[in-house]
This record gives sequence, C-alpha cells and structure tokens, in this order.
Amino acid sequence: PPAYGILGAALAAVLLDPEARSATLDLDPAHGGLREPLLKLLHVLRALDFESADGRELDLEELDNKLGMAPYQSPTVFNFYLPEHSPRGPLSAASLVSPEAQLLTSPNVIGFLNGCASLLAHGLTSCRG
Repeated sequence: PPAYGILGAALAAVLLDPEARSATLDLDPAHGGLREPLLKLLHVLRALDFESADGRELDLEELDNKLGMAPYQSPTVFNFYLPEHSPRGPLSAASLVSPEAQLLTSPNVIGFLNGCASLLAHGLTSCRG
C-alpha cells in the first residue's frame, strides 16, 4: 500500500481501480446513494479537520435558505422530504425511491457549491465582521 500522505499515490489507487473505471455501475440505477445536504456539509467540515478556534459550538446561519435544510428546522416530524419521493429518470423507471433527491434543486446545489468554495477560499468566517 502507498505510504500515508502521498496524495498522488492515493489518487492513482482510486482512479485506476477496475471498479472505478467500469461502466457497469453507471448503468445500475440501484447503485450508489445520495446524502442529505446537511450531512454533506458536515462531511466536508470533517474532511477538512474543522475545529472551532475558541471552542464554541458552530453556528451556521441561513442553512435552510442555502441547503434546503437546517438542524432542528424540519417542516414535519417525519423529515425534510417525503419518503416515497422518486425523481424523474432512471430511478423512477426502475420504481426506486430517493427521498433525499427532493432537496436536490438547482438553488440548493448552487448554494452548497458556493458555500464550499467560500469555505476553501475564506475559511469559516462571518462576512459581517
């Protein structure tokens, strides 16, 4: 196995793996899964080893406007999306459901990508000073 910390070797191992290069999985509508936007954000923060500088809890404002969901802001007691949601396309044709895809709207995707780009460019700071 490649030594720890060699990014090129890790990238090559992932991209050159036969499973990553096979088109078989691309044709299988049941392969893979979609994460909720909030979980994706938390995974990004964990991947970047985020730690609060002063030990305070992280307060991310306006997540519901940017991601379509925010902690403890579910519109119903069940969740942010309908459990039987099936997006149009291969999933619907295969009679599969993807409840998380209900939050996958253009504004939410753009909000998430803009937030990640801002996080990488400026860190987790407030623009209000």
